[in-house]
Amino acid sequence: MHMRVSDEDRERTAEQLRHAFVEGRLTRPELEDRLGLALAARTYGDLLGLITDLPAPAPPADDVVELESKSGHVRRSGDWAVPRRLRISSQYGGVDLDLSQAVIPHPVVDLELDLTYGSARITVPAPERKIAATGPLPDGVDFVYLALDAVNYGAGH
Repeated sequence: MHMRVSDEDRERTAEQLRHAFVEGRLTRPELEDRLGLALAARTYGDLLGLITDLPAPAPPADDVVELESKSGHVRRSGDWAVPRRLRISSQYGGVDLDLSQAVIPHPVVDLELDLTYGSARITVPAPERKIAATGPLPDGVDFVYLALDAVNYGAGH
């Protein structure tokens, strides 16, 4: 939450606040106060505090971030911005996503894994986040392990 924001991030939040005002979710004084704070925000934590009580805008259907590895590993950890939709392909390597310190500005994150012969470990902050695993298991995967702090996909066992 300490990752610094860009002017585009501030403007996107300001647009969400304006939209909430038009829908009648904010009064004019609330809009003016929040816009001032949004335009002066330095971190994602500053921006998230202004919109957590508002519905999230619907993401465009083609707004997908794709990460791909043929034989290496895909790793993300620390203070990183998690996109609304994330598609990860790993033919022979592994996937290690640590969301415990990540900036997650969306109420729901869609994560699609395509693991041919690879495995994945996804660590999430607990207990404030909930995990739901849906859909068929990838080929070669015969178990899914869910815990408060991680989701593991793998073959065997």
